[in-house]
Amino acid sequence: MKSFILILLVFSKLSFAQFEVHPVEQAATVKPGEVANALIQTTDESLIVDYNPKALQLLGDADSFFVYSLGPWTKNKEGWALRGKIVFGKNFSPDKVYNFTSNLGSVQFQFKGWLWNPSPEAIPKEFSYEDVPLFSRSWWIKNWPLTILIFVFVSLAIARLAYIYIRAKRLALAEKTKKIQLRDEILRAQNIQEFALLWIKRDEFKQVFANHETNLRAFYDELNRYQFKPHVSESELAQLSVAKSKLLTALSEEKHGV
Repeated sequence: MKSFILILLVFSKLSFAQFEVHPVEQAATVKPGEVANALIQTTDESLIVDYNPKALQLLGDADSFFVYSLGPWTKNKEGWALRGKIVFGKNFSPDKVYNFTSNLGSVQFQFKGWLWNPSPEAIPKEFSYEDVPLFSRSWWIKNWPLTILIFVFVSLAIARLAYIYIRAKRLALAEKTKKIQLRDEILRAQNIQEFALLWIKRDEFKQVFANHETNLRAFYDELNRYQFKPHVSESELAQLSVAKSKLLTALSEEKHGV
């Protein structure tokens, strides 16, 4: 009779295992679809060999809960515990005792210390992650890291374009001012010394009035006929004045003006 009772006790221990599931954080509130840190606890040391982490991960179902990951068994003041992550299904209830069958026998899970929120508050439509129009206000809010990157990129692009535009305007203004200055120098030339100064600055004239190389060459060819003579007559100065007027007329007809 004693042998029979002992056999029954051994058989019941082998065929029935009890585990308690506690939250790592006290009084944790969970909702459907949430992954929570949990401790799977038992006081029966004989279970830790057969019910290793891989064996326990095979238990559960998507509607109630299932074990996502588990660490090794560790000894604590309550007995033995596994630390891991539990995924809660839509039909989970912390008041229910869950029974599963494995090749080792029946397994029972009791959840203790959990607060369940089966119907989380409705998310306002503008903050919903579903059916959001692309680049709408809600899209920008929900994708805020990308929004910041786009904002920074656009700001840098605008700043770069503004810099290019302002620089181009300044260069254009400087070029226009320089053309006016050089044109005035041509206009003021009356004697051979003043005409000779135009020859000294010929490289600057060629650079600023690059589109008028032919006109400049014609003017300087005429200037070279007289500027190196010991004496320049009035009629020769008159010829230089005619060449100067032709050059000024050509420069005044420049496409972008001066």
